[in-house]
Amino acid sequence: MRITHPQAKFLEFVAERGAEIPWDWERCRLDVKAMIADLINKELLVEREYVTHALQLRGDLKLRLTDRGRAIVAQLEVAQRKVLVVTE
Repeated sequence: MRITHPQAKFLEFVAERGAEIPWDWERCRLDVKAMIADLINKELLVEREYVTHALQLRGDLKLRLTDRGRAIVAQLEVAQRKVLVVTE
């Protein structure tokens, strides 16, 4: 599956964890942090097709994905997700 949407690069880093996905911001790679910060700054995370909202709380970034966002995440290979440390 080839994804060309602007959110695609971001969604490639999302591990499948249901509707709420907690990110360990402190252990996140610097390039991934920069990408997430860039997306937030450009307000791309309000793209309702994939992500309904993002909330940063105590250093963790929580995302709520739409069904379509979760469907895309489910189709991505595990190897593409390993760059992010996802908290249990």
